[in-house]
Amino acid sequence: MTASKPWHAILACCSFAIFADGAGGAVFGSAGYAGMGAPGANARVYTLRSDMLLAEAEAGAHSVGHRLAGKLHVATVWQGNEGHLLKFNLVSPKLYIKSRKAPAPEGFVEHTSFLDTMENGAFYALWNMGEISSVYIGDKESVSLANYKKGIMSLFQFQVLDMERNETDVSHFCNVHYISLSPTSIRKVKTECTAPTNTLTNVHPEKILSVVSKSSRQTDYHMNSDNTVLKSILNKELHEMKMSIKQEAGNQVRVTQELILNDKEKGNALKLKSISLKAAIQELYNEGENLKEQKLNAVKEQRICQDDCPTLTKLIKENRDTLKSSQLGTAKSATVFIKLLTAARQASVDEILKALKGVKNKEILQQLCDLIGLTQTLAAHQAAKKFLHFDSDYDIENTERYLWALSVGTHPREEVIYDLIKLSEDKNIPKKVWDTMILTVTAMANKYAQQSTSSFKHKAVVKVKNHIIHSLSNCADNDCRVTYMRALKNLKHPELMGTLVKNAENGQKTVSVAAMKALKAMPKHYWDNEVINMFQRIFYQLKKRYDSSSRTLAADMILDSRPSESIVQELVWFLTQEEKEYEVKQFLFQRLHMIADKCPKFRTMLMNIIKKNKNVNNWNVLGQRGLTTAFMRPFMSTPWVNGSLVTIQEISGGILKRGHVDVVIEANGEQKELFSLGLFAGGLSSFMGSNSNNDEGEPAEEEEATTAGMELTVQGIQIRPFTFFSGQGELMGHVWSGTASERTTAFQALILLHDHAEWITLGNGITAELKMLGTASFDLAGQVQLSIWSRVAHSLVEKSAGIAIEGLLKADTSFVKSQVDFLIAAEPKLNLVSDIDFYTDIALCMQVKQPNTSVKHNVYKVERIPGSKHRLRKTKYKNIQVPGKTYALNRKNNLMCNVIHNK
Repeated sequence: MTASKPWHAILACCSFAIFADGAGGAVFGSAGYAGMGAPGANARVYTLRSDMLLAEAEAGAHSVGHRLAGKLHVATVWQGNEGHLLKFNLVSPKLYIKSRKAPAPEGFVEHTSFLDTMENGAFYALWNMGEISSVYIGDKESVSLANYKKGIMSLFQFQVLDMERNETDVSHFCNVHYISLSPTSIRKVKTECTAPTNTLTNVHPEKILSVVSKSSRQTDYHMNSDNTVLKSILNKELHEMKMSIKQEAGNQVRVTQELILNDKEKGNALKLKSISLKAAIQELYNEGENLKEQKLNAVKEQRICQDDCPTLTKLIKENRDTLKSSQLGTAKSATVFIKLLTAARQASVDEILKALKGVKNKEILQQLCDLIGLTQTLAAHQAAKKFLHFDSDYDIENTERYLWALSVGTHPREEVIYDLIKLSEDKNIPKKVWDTMILTVTAMANKYAQQSTSSFKHKAVVKVKNHIIHSLSNCADNDCRVTYMRALKNLKHPELMGTLVKNAENGQKTVSVAAMKALKAMPKHYWDNEVINMFQRIFYQLKKRYDSSSRTLAADMILDSRPSESIVQELVWFLTQEEKEYEVKQFLFQRLHMIADKCPKFRTMLMNIIKKNKNVNNWNVLGQRGLTTAFMRPFMSTPWVNGSLVTIQEISGGILKRGHVDVVIEANGEQKELFSLGLFAGGLSSFMGSNSNNDEGEPAEEEEATTAGMELTVQGIQIRPFTFFSGQGELMGHVWSGTASERTTAFQALILLHDHAEWITLGNGITAELKMLGTASFDLAGQVQLSIWSRVAHSLVEKSAGIAIEGLLKADTSFVKSQVDFLIAAEPKLNLVSDIDFYTDIALCMQVKQPNTSVKHNVYKVERIPGSKHRLRKTKYKNIQVPGKTYALNRKNNLMCNVIHNK
């Protein structure tokens, strides 16, 4: 609406007219209070309807919810310098619920509830220039009804001119935009409303693992033709929460509030005689109205469990068998873990300690250590400190499980970070626990920096950084330096890039490789020209000879840095040169193909370079020698996310030197490595005899100890490596004893994938709770069979993950409770099979297999009325079959598989 008068004058004039009777007299008052002053005029009467519907975030989905209907009397009982005192009476409010007995499909029918017997008196708002500064509600009224009344009063807070401003109403502090729709209509749009007080909002630091939230709030006001009477108010809200990587999975709540003026009905109004607002309120007290002054924003209602309330102790007792190690890797254990995690976050120190010390819980103790680590409360950490023996050799496995869980948690506590730094200074801590603790505290510091407004400048993060740098400078051996390189990989601190560059370029072989791995884990925008130049010096060995793993990592990062055409041309030219470490050339060749297959722009550039250089377009370049493999294969493609398996197997001397299989997802231009399984080996070439493919004078790399092991990275967090054997004596002991000739578990854990929680105050005064928890029950097992006589070897690595994701939207009051939640469950598996025949010529066959699986997506919608038998439940089940597949690696691997399996 526009006018030539100053806006405040128009507003004052218009607002007085809106709440006045036809004769122009003020009509604040109520028919129910005789003797409160001289009779005034009539109060306006509005028909009130308020609907709230909950459903999955899908068009046309059936919903649960309720309607509250009645009449609203509005009048002005006092006017002064402070503004207008509006009096509201909610007359005969009734609850209506969804029912099949309704006259229309998905319609409502009236139902008795506690609302019928609740204390329901008049309520007041101090209204001035379109803004409500304080409200007065009966002190005996329930929180639910008081919040509902605040929602009604908030509808009467509005401006009549186009403008943008900040306002506080039932939805708390919001940005508000007023837009004229016509000479007699205006729209109020609210955005960025703050969360209710006494609520903790959890947002996953990784967007790709978080949720997509959407909120819209708009209210339309319609006046009569001369803008003197408020004819109707219509408020509509929609709030949605969807998974970022699967946006067909989500929940929503819709709210509609409507007030329509009843011209034919009038309510009585009595005018207060007091001069000041304070005296007017006292006058109401004297008349028996026990009012309590409150703010307009809703108060979060304390939820009290009234049914079969699940406690941590009870849930553990009911699900003990599902928590056993034999059940890890299944969706059932992941689903149970969600229930336990919710209860554990409400548990006290004593309750958690009771669970850890329970005699019947000994078989599931390591899974309980996962649980208390992912609980991420101070109570859980205090219980862990009282129960675990960080300095003891006999409690290593339980302690490491707790620390691993802390490292992959999404919302670390500052107090726990300080505590772990202090604990790490204890020299009596076993080496494995110390390594894990250093990796954990740096991972937590990185997550904390992502959440903190001061980022890496926060004092807790600075303390971790200084502690790591000081400890690194005091390292006496390379093993110590390697540990801190891994720690820097987890910390990802931008100010420590120089430390990593120095150790990558000048460090001893193992230190250099560890530093290069840390650099690869850094955000790519940390790689400036100086860092990229260092990658080139290492790859081309311009300064000294480097380990082949450092060189392949350097090539990997050069290609990941969006290189210019000149840099790519130099890499291609390298393929034409003499290089005795031919596996490095094979790696580069494979990576160029891999990127060209994914990126059309890069493929065009690469083809142009090849066409311009005749020396490149030859068989000696295009048919590189070596067994090293690098490839990427898609395993998932949806409108919102793509998933890929990235595999790199670096071969040296005919056997695996460094290999990893990464599960990577990509959405909105962002990539996230969910999981990486790495295998490493060294000093094994001699076991291949004269068939090591080293007959053409490939220089032997620096002598190293015979060793092999496994490295795991979970959601970008480095876990302490697991060493299978160290030294030839230990290796031969495994060979003769047949260690791991049967399926053997190498790593098990319960892991947190998604962790989101927020509270939204709806326009009707109800606080909606939106949560999403996702867990993975992980089991990594392997099997190795080796025959020295037949000179063949077979290995199998099985990765099994039970995944469960629950999304909950709950909106409860003391007289009606509604919720909708979805549950997604799956059991994906990935098997890596290797067969080696080194009887005559070496043949290596690798197979990456993904067995058949299914994805269950169930939706549950429930509505209950406390104090009654009414319970409406709607369910929907969906089962999606995902066929298995064996991923094609490359032509050379296929040929070798044919050689081995056709013997």
